[in-house]
Amino acid sequence: MAAITIEKIEKTFGTTTVLRDVSLGIADGELLALLGPSGCGKSNAAQVLAGPEVQTGGSVTIGDRVVDGVRRSGAMW
Repeated sequence: MAAITIEKIEKTFGTTTVLRDVSLGIADGELLALLGPSGCGKSNAAQVLAGPEVQTGGSVTIGDRVVDGVRRSGAMW
């Protein structure tokens, strides 16, 4: 496994911003739980982290590899 770093993630759908300036680090072997009220962006953040959604801004790094731009090119990480 490798550490995961999320830096200044933003996600918009049209004119609606659902994630703004989200940053966090997940250490190797660490568990993460996203808690919050309905509509706060938990699912969108999880989808950006897992890969099915591509963020509008920011970066996702797993270990030393930046993975956010990889999916845009059609390659899977």
